[in-house]
Amino acid sequence: MYEYHRLGMDVMVQNQRDAKLKLIDALARMKNVNDRRPNSFLVRTFFDAKSDEIQAVFSGGPSVDIVTLVENLNRMAPTKRSNWTEIKF
Repeated sequence: MYEYHRLGMDVMVQNQRDAKLKLIDALARMKNVNDRRPNSFLVRTFFDAKSDEIQAVFSGGPSVDIVTLVENLNRMAPTKRSNWTEIKF
């Protein structure tokens, strides 16, 4: 979560593309946590709070490869699938 906020969201003002790549890396690390403890309270709470933000960040601005990102998001937070389908880049 530190990487997501500090290395991703805090850098968004300076360089959106690099920030998005850092967010993708942070979410991939979170997937590793989810793989070890599926449906953990931490992951559920994170996505309850951040699903709209993630959708908004990746739906605009500079495009990055999101195929793996969307797959990971669907695995970690399948209840937020409607948010993930809105990511189009």
